[in-house]
Amino acid sequence: MSFSHELRYGALAGVVKLLASTAFLLTGFVALSDDDYSRVVIAQGFAAAPSWDPSGTSWLPFPFWLKGSALRVLSNSFEVAQATSVFASAAALLPLYFAARFWGSTRWQATFGVALAGLLPYSVVLGAATPPDAFCAALIATAILTLGRSELAPLTLGGAALSIATLSRYESWPVALVFALVVLVRAIRLRSVALLGPAFLAIFGPVAWILHGALNHGDALFFVARVTQYQKALGLAPSSAWANGFRTPLALLRFEPEIMLLAFAVALLAAAKRTTPKTLAGGGWAACLALFLFLVWGDLRASTATHHAERTLLSLWMLAAILLVRGLGQLRVLLTRRDQAVLVCIAMLGITARFIWGGFSSFAPRSEERDIGVRAASLIPATDPVQVLTTDYGYFAILASLARPGLAKSADTHDPRTRAESPRGKRRVARFAHTGRTAGWWIVDRSLFNPERLSDCNQRVALENHQFLLVRLTDPVLCLR
Repeated sequence: MSFSHELRYGALAGVVKLLASTAFLLTGFVALSDDDYSRVVIAQGFAAAPSWDPSGTSWLPFPFWLKGSALRVLSNSFEVAQATSVFASAAALLPLYFAARFWGSTRWQATFGVALAGLLPYSVVLGAATPPDAFCAALIATAILTLGRSELAPLTLGGAALSIATLSRYESWPVALVFALVVLVRAIRLRSVALLGPAFLAIFGPVAWILHGALNHGDALFFVARVTQYQKALGLAPSSAWANGFRTPLALLRFEPEIMLLAFAVALLAAAKRTTPKTLAGGGWAACLALFLFLVWGDLRASTATHHAERTLLSLWMLAAILLVRGLGQLRVLLTRRDQAVLVCIAMLGITARFIWGGFSSFAPRSEERDIGVRAASLIPATDPVQVLTTDYGYFAILASLARPGLAKSADTHDPRTRAESPRGKRRVARFAHTGRTAGWWIVDRSLFNPERLSDCNQRVALENHQFLLVRLTDPVLCLR
């Protein structure tokens, strides 16, 4: 079949994912956490002034390049950033489809398997959020599947996928290392210089980022220390190595129980019927194990994802979906009615487990912050600076809604590592007293106003909602707590 026909089947799976994530957005979902807004603020900054390292933090740069470029071309708004994420997570299923085809799935097995991977609850939710989790998970799964072949084309696809994934999320790094080693061994065994290309593509991202750390941060592994320090400051340091060591293994089953139980059941059925369904190559299993152990190691070191840590397992759940569909396709003529009933019962058990264990623990709609930000953006002249003062990380939602990189700033970053130095609003504003920019437009949480000095503040309330005020202040230090 021609490439154009294959492209249509792959696009079909992507469209299914696109519709599912869009439908989830229509339910009112906005953000998974405050990180969603923070990432948009950084992308807006990249749109205004492109750079190699847009965040200046431990966050990898590619997602900001992608979203920032879209914002620069289209509109510097939160909605465009969100739409870019939705389209990117759906588009990432296209290389996953081709990887499934290279791996040996039929057209319809690949289509249904990849579509199922895109319809997993975590895949749908993460595909609607602005962080690159769903997008990166599909690229990781793509690379793992291509390890089942030794030809240049599939391995180049896998290496290219990892070159992007490794500049997006750290959980792709152990997969990239295994991929590069496996391909390097094959290149030596087959005496193929061409295969060195995919190996180089796989490790380019980690090598470039480590060099960046050594040259610009004075520490090749600066990102590990930053994440660990931040989690400890938040009080997320591991209380028990034993408990933290089991967090990832339990999460693998707990947060997508249906797909994991069914995949395990199909594997047992295949063994019982003495048939061997298509499975991952040795290199693929090694890559999965490397990813799994990397996440466990992160749990033990308190350097894993700060929130919803289970989202880093999405690539393994996607692979389970593809393996499940392929296994069912191979076993379909051997399944008795009893076997089918068992599989239905296991699926129901998984659904029941989901309701008992629960899924995502929380979202971050930040409706008041977004409301004041959008309304303020339409009122304040485009060249006027704006200061934001909140009681928590909600300032990111305000800044993302204002969409004014360089002009809108927060008077307090709420960095837990320095929080003790500035416990009150007045002390926070005092840090800006030397800049000469404290007078002017302020978006302030109502609780941070000093009610006893309102008459002395020469303030004018321009906008307000239940939580915030947009005011012009001549002496913020006097007016705020």
